[in-house]
Amino acid sequence: MTPAELNALVEACDEREKAIWFREAWFAAIMLSPHLKRGRKLDPVKLLPSWLQERKGPKTKEEARQELEELKKELKVE
Repeated sequence: MTPAELNALVEACDEREKAIWFREAWFAAIMLSPHLKRGRKLDPVKLLPSWLQERKGPKTKEEARQELEELKKELKVE
């Protein structure tokens, strides 16, 4: 298996896992909605873990640089 194929497989698994989390969040919101006070709505995205919540806008250069440095430390690459 080539690195590109492995990368595609990992991305597909990540997307599948993300879809499962979103489906469960929607299901939980639908199941809880009858038990909320009148006029209140539950946002399914707020039920998701923080690592799955969508970012608003692109990363800044500083955020990208910091993420790269963290990856280098984690992978022990200089």
